[in-house]
Amino acid sequence: MNDTPDWLAHYLVYGSLPTPAPVDDRPIEVVERNDWLEALTIAIRNATARCLDDNKRAAIGASGGLDSSLIMASCERRRLHAYHLDIGQDEEEYASYAIDATGQWPGGARRLDFNDRFLKETTDALGEPAADPATQATFMLARWAAEDGAEVLLSGLCADEMTGSYGRFVRHRDDLDADNYPAELTVFRPSDVAALTGAECDDGIYDHVWRHLRQWPSGEFVNALGWMDLQTYAHSCQRMTSKLGSAVGLEVRYPFADPEVTDLLMSMPTRHKMGEKGKVPLKRIAESVFGDEFANRAKRGFGAPIREWVCKHQRAAYDVICTPSYIDNEAAARVVGDFSHPLWAHRVWALYVLGRWEGESNGN
Repeated sequence: MNDTPDWLAHYLVYGSLPTPAPVDDRPIEVVERNDWLEALTIAIRNATARCLDDNKRAAIGASGGLDSSLIMASCERRRLHAYHLDIGQDEEEYASYAIDATGQWPGGARRLDFNDRFLKETTDALGEPAADPATQATFMLARWAAEDGAEVLLSGLCADEMTGSYGRFVRHRDDLDADNYPAELTVFRPSDVAALTGAECDDGIYDHVWRHLRQWPSGEFVNALGWMDLQTYAHSCQRMTSKLGSAVGLEVRYPFADPEVTDLLMSMPTRHKMGEKGKVPLKRIAESVFGDEFANRAKRGFGAPIREWVCKHQRAAYDVICTPSYIDNEAAARVVGDFSHPLWAHRVWALYVLGRWEGESNGN
């Protein structure tokens, strides 16, 4: 148990195999202007048009959330095939409203349920374990769209990172703790990995990013954290999403990752991005298109309901978790039994995906 491979340590820390981006260390200047919403609306429209400029049949996952809905609203001369995936959040009514309001082709709705066979198909498509809650939903959506004849899938990735949408942005908006913030992106701490594997964890894969973050000038910390997330979490999510799309013959494109959009959002002062919560500019744009209730309801996300799955299948999950030869069974049992940990379900799910993936790799 002392020969823990680097990939295992990285997987346990982040819940997937991280893919560092080359650090974009261009100076980012926060600027003052009076037309932020107009400029951002135009930038999203231009970015969406660039994603659709080759006339390939295009699809989108209409989750009912702001990001996909704003992309649909930005399609001026193209109609997308819009599919709603029910992940247990009762968002179908909002998704249908956004599809109708923007004139897209409704592709129907399906429900994502726990299924070991589908988990295997997802990890086969990736060629690696991945415990990110959005992985299952993304693959089901991509395969559904591909079976329906789509060639391109539009994704709303990167919008949250640049608009202070996650709770960690709110917690650090006024006080950037660059030494401890990276732990906000982890599933297991390095000390937990050592307990699970019996080996020290040298998690230096993002050190170049953390060093740059520590040098960020005071103030505008939300932009600093958004920049960091684009180099780490969002970059890895894009890699996995593109890989899942490619597995079924789809090219995934990202309007919010377009340079016109990223340059604009990363130069926007924090006060324009955040009130009590984040995503203010996208909410203001959505209000003008979809109304106040639609734009300002609570953020739901696009992740599979892993807590529900883990609670329902806990006994079977534990048997699988104890499968990998490089995981200490007693340490795994402590993880499974630690119901009070805020990441309990995510940690159990990460170990379950790992155990299932190793069992399949070994032909079990």
